[in-house]
Amino acid sequence: MRFALLLCPLCLAGGARGQPVPDPRGEPVPEVLTPPKLIEEVPPEYPAGASGSARVVLQLDVDERGAPGNLLVLSEPQPGFDESALAAARKLRFDPARRGGQPIAVRIHYAFNFAPPAAAQPPRPEELPVNLAGRIRERGTRRKLSGIEISAAGRSASTDREGRFELRGVPEGEPVEIVVAAPGYERFIARETIPPGQKLEVEYRLQALYSSPFEATIEGERERTEISRTTVSKEETERVPGAQGDSLKVVEDLPGVARTSPIGGGALVIRGSKPGDSVVYLDGEPIPLLYHFAALSSTFNPDLLEAIDFVPGNFSSRYGDLTGGLVEVRTRKLREEPHGYANLNLLEASALIEGAIPEVPGLSVALAGRRSYIDYILRAALSGNTDFSLTVAPRYYDAQLRVDWRPPDNPHSFSLLALTSDDALGFVLNRPTEQDPNLSGSIDAETGFQQIRLKHGAGGLAAAGRLPDAHAPLQCEGTRRRQSGSDRSDDRRRRHDLAEGSGPPGARSCGTGRSAEGVQLLRHRGERLLAPLDEPHLYRPARPRLGRMDGARPGAGRSRAALGRRARRTGRDGVGGAIPAIAVTAGRAPLTCVHR
Repeated sequence: MRFALLLCPLCLAGGARGQPVPDPRGEPVPEVLTPPKLIEEVPPEYPAGASGSARVVLQLDVDERGAPGNLLVLSEPQPGFDESALAAARKLRFDPARRGGQPIAVRIHYAFNFAPPAAAQPPRPEELPVNLAGRIRERGTRRKLSGIEISAAGRSASTDREGRFELRGVPEGEPVEIVVAAPGYERFIARETIPPGQKLEVEYRLQALYSSPFEATIEGERERTEISRTTVSKEETERVPGAQGDSLKVVEDLPGVARTSPIGGGALVIRGSKPGDSVVYLDGEPIPLLYHFAALSSTFNPDLLEAIDFVPGNFSSRYGDLTGGLVEVRTRKLREEPHGYANLNLLEASALIEGAIPEVPGLSVALAGRRSYIDYILRAALSGNTDFSLTVAPRYYDAQLRVDWRPPDNPHSFSLLALTSDDALGFVLNRPTEQDPNLSGSIDAETGFQQIRLKHGAGGLAAAGRLPDAHAPLQCEGTRRRQSGSDRSDDRRRRHDLAEGSGPPGARSCGTGRSAEGVQLLRHRGERLLAPLDEPHLYRPARPRLGRMDGARPGAGRSRAALGRRARRTGRDGVGGAIPAIAVTAGRAPLTCVHR
């Protein structure tokens, strides 16, 4: 506030007096006059309803105590501004004027300047309260989506690792359009109305974007040789016609793949090789059976899968001396949030439950199971048939238990996987058929396996162990012939892998294992069905095998050669040997592979 002071001493002029006689000793020193000083300023209030700026000049007297009085407006009349200036001037306080150190009363001019009040500054965005928050998930899987951008009314935010987001200062009391856009998902638009003074919590689920529900896209090299690796992701397997929601059934649709008879176990035949020359691996370890009989469903829950790799040749020495092909099934990482489902269809019932254990950080558990009930349906349908009856109707079941523990801020990880599967079928021919009067009796068949896998990883080093047991007994009885047999294997393995890039140039892997397998076949031919059996005949005796495999991938750049060696020794006859292997790769396409 600017003001002007005009000092006017009161009663300074007196009557005319005679001039004093000059003092020969000199003239007296004049007294010093000090103007008043403002010690308490009071800003005037801007008049309500006024506009523009104004200046009001006042005349006021400041007494010996510094209090203003005798207020008078000197400027042109300005309604509203004059009254506000007079009210503020009465509250002013001064240090009084002085002459020679003594307070005196003076008259001054004081001016007030008025300016329109500045518009209120809006608060900064970070100062506004959070009134819209929520979580983004994937529709169908309820998976939390991170890094997704949400925008509403010119404000935007991104989801964190838990899929949560917060928006501040979203307009209240009116519909607001909320847009969620993310690559690979359909654009999501919603309209929400936020109540004044409240916080709105929402949850949106994005639909994965597919070009067509009947179209599958497989990414691969544009030019490749016949010997290559084909990877089919979980999303692609769900869109293959005829899979019936079972991802592992897609393996039968791959080029060069066929399947043996359901009674024989339903093993895979790849490129015309024998079933035993092709193996199915689950997370780096072989699984004896991939399907239940008749390929009605797989022996492993497909919801736990991540991708399927099909290698018709040119694979590492770690897979042994196979001459057929290889199917590698890879499982996904367990979800942290609780998840589960129950499925009931015409043939079977299945269920899955998984989630993290809150009391143990980094611990996740999944439990899945499946059981068919077609045996109850067929038994009821054939109850009135006197020629044919089922002792064990087609029945199968499987179960999986997986426990993963990854301690936070720790390079170690632990994994436990337990598997079991069993198929059974038995029927009786009560009387001979018209086509073959000598054919009557019963047939019982059963296949299954159990496995327990332990895996420990630390940085780039991984160690795994497996304790499996597979069995496939078969028994046939008739009026003149009786035959029974069993196929049982016991395979124990240990493997150590060093991931590529975590050690010397080139990845290395090694492992040791012990396996025993064999088939026992018993035959009898006689007049009576229950006659004593002959001595057992060993069609293929059980033979334990000890083996060791080593592999290395030296070299870098676009061309390299993968060298391997697999040693094996058969326990019964002591025969052993080493099997070398080499795979040469130029660029991204493998050129050749030699085993033996």
